[in-house]
Amino acid sequence: MGLVKQQVDFDAVLAGAVYDTIRYCLGETNAEIIRDFLEKRGLPLALVSCNPELFSEELRNIVGFGRRQILGGASILEETILELLCKRLGLKLVCARPVNFALEVRRLRKQFGKV
Repeated sequence: MGLVKQQVDFDAVLAGAVYDTIRYCLGETNAEIIRDFLEKRGLPLALVSCNPELFSEELRNIVGFGRRQILGGASILEETILELLCKRLGLKLVCARPVNFALEVRRLRKQFGKV
């Protein structure tokens, strides 16, 4: 399998893990709202792996991570996304807590390319 094919597969699997996690945790309507919001901000789910920092920042803007928002909501979603991604790729998630979403996506992307 060529590098381009692997990259497309990783991006698609990550996009699916993001959407499925948000849909499962927050419901179909909220998943659609978040997906549409991200697309309007120039970050369709298919491009999350290209800019995981922006995704993490926008997720925190939407769901929050502290005062007057869902306490730890974004962090919980990010960790769940990574766990589902690893399960779907057949990889093991080994990282320190709290999870650095962007760092882990980049690490997993690189690790997936070696499989």
